[in-house]
Amino acid sequence: MPDVKKVIKNYRKKMSNVTFSRQVEYQKAFEKYNIKDNVILYESFHGKGMTDNPFAIFKYLLNNPEFKNMKHVWVLNNSEDNEYYNYYKKFDNVEFIKTHTKQYFYYLASAKYLINSVSFPPYFLKKDDQVYVNTWHGTPLKTLGKDMEGSITQHSNLQKNFLQSNYILSPNEFTSEKIVYSHDINDIYTGKVLENGYPRIDNIFYESRVLESVFPILKGNKKLVLYAPTWRGEVGKVDDIVEQIVQSINDIVENINIDEYEFLVKVHPLVYKYIEGMEFEGITLIPNWVDTNELLHYVDILVTDYSSIFFDFLVTDKPIIFYLYDKDEYLAKRGVYLDLDALPGSICYTAEDVSTNIINSDVITQNHKEQIESYKNKFTNYDNGSVTRDYIDYIFSGKKSLVEKDYNNRKPNVVMYAGAFLNNGVTSSVINLTKLFPYDKYNLIIIDKSRGNKTFEDNIKRLSSNVHMAYRGGGMNLTFYEWVRYNRFMNYARVEDIGFYKEIVQQEWKRLLGNIDIEVGIDFSGYVPFWTFMMAFSGFPNRIIYQHNDMAAEKLKVVGGKKVHRKNLTRIFSLYPFFDFIASVGEKTLDQNFKFKLAT
Repeated sequence: MPDVKKVIKNYRKKMSNVTFSRQVEYQKAFEKYNIKDNVILYESFHGKGMTDNPFAIFKYLLNNPEFKNMKHVWVLNNSEDNEYYNYYKKFDNVEFIKTHTKQYFYYLASAKYLINSVSFPPYFLKKDDQVYVNTWHGTPLKTLGKDMEGSITQHSNLQKNFLQSNYILSPNEFTSEKIVYSHDINDIYTGKVLENGYPRIDNIFYESRVLESVFPILKGNKKLVLYAPTWRGEVGKVDDIVEQIVQSINDIVENINIDEYEFLVKVHPLVYKYIEGMEFEGITLIPNWVDTNELLHYVDILVTDYSSIFFDFLVTDKPIIFYLYDKDEYLAKRGVYLDLDALPGSICYTAEDVSTNIINSDVITQNHKEQIESYKNKFTNYDNGSVTRDYIDYIFSGKKSLVEKDYNNRKPNVVMYAGAFLNNGVTSSVINLTKLFPYDKYNLIIIDKSRGNKTFEDNIKRLSSNVHMAYRGGGMNLTFYEWVRYNRFMNYARVEDIGFYKEIVQQEWKRLLGNIDIEVGIDFSGYVPFWTFMMAFSGFPNRIIYQHNDMAAEKLKVVGGKKVHRKNLTRIFSLYPFFDFIASVGEKTLDQNFKFKLAT
């Protein structure tokens, strides 16, 4: 019998971990609250502002009498000096909350509609009756997901969010393909990609009362030049590039007549914290709260680099200047999907060239007419100023017929845990297996936690390109009593709560893989209790565990004076009865394990 005081002490220690405590609080809300059919939760860039596609959708719904009974909840972590907040807070049906608060857990668990431009936290689990619309936030020039340089697991939470979504909004076919394939959800995604343009681009077609009241220069006589560089680094590890941005600004402005031009700077939301509060002579730093597309309505000349902002700006038929001062370095560290030499505007590598092109901007559009028309036809052919209405009619009213992309190939899905991908025989076996797997009949998903070490990543890259990799971020969402019941097995190998085990395991699979139907679950490792537990109680029609050695001998193996596998294998052996097949890798291994009643 576990010591109650020890259990409580261990739990309190766990609760001191922010990630764990958030999982607990969210799970409590998840179980307690029912769906509110008239509530919409909006989140853009993890609560950094009221911007992007969610903002365009919000404005349309708020101003449409048909949806007057809807309640709009915005995730906004910093409302200070946010003029959108000041304007919309007076509406009775608009509420503002912050991430990872009790209100956030409540609405994340109870809002009927969830609209996000990036991703919800790893603990998020969509309920069956919720409608999750992932709007994403741009046509990608720079690479996404597994196509990015850097850690191969950095897209794991995005992948999980996409798999849980009902709809992914896409402005064009190019974006649809890149989102789906780069996040490894092709063939297995159960939702729909809706390809009808971008709601946020609608904002370019109309004036903004809020922006005009805050920035009188938008209605002035000078030409407005917007410098909008993107971010550098990788997901979760954003580079501080403020020094370079400041240098670029100063060098460009030095060579233009500030009596003729108003120079604006709008950095990516991920970079803004590094530049916030800085002052520039003769330059207006646009705050993070400003919606870029509302701002673009007033811009005469756009200067950018690898940002998707230029795709949106194409609808204005105004000049675009690409300042690619770090082209070679950027290509090596991040990569792009399109030929940089064929971009729809002037390409510059020095600040002086940028200044010259600003001064001579009148000829840019004409000089690059062919590229501009090609890009508009390929990337903005849906964007006519009424895109948001079409999406609303489809998602909320079921009135509109849109271009639906279905990427699910309807093949049975096999999910496998293959071990830690160390340099050993198990890893060699799984690499070979993936190259012989019958992909014409099944989809193969290999799941693991995000490890981020070189050996792991090198071996992952040796797998067949047909494999779908899914990475487990976060942990099981469990309340205190659920955690205690779960740990009765994990600590004491007591298989005594089977119905509960099935409930929490199947919830965890939904958190990781959304609504994917799994036909076969395989524990190819056979050494990690958590994944054996996940397969044993998964409810998958077919469950298989592999044995790579004489498992009785493995349990007694002594390394450094300790029986290193005894505790883990005791738990794993207790789960063998919950598998349909116990597969030995060879006849000798089968005979050894059968002798100790560890094989079938």
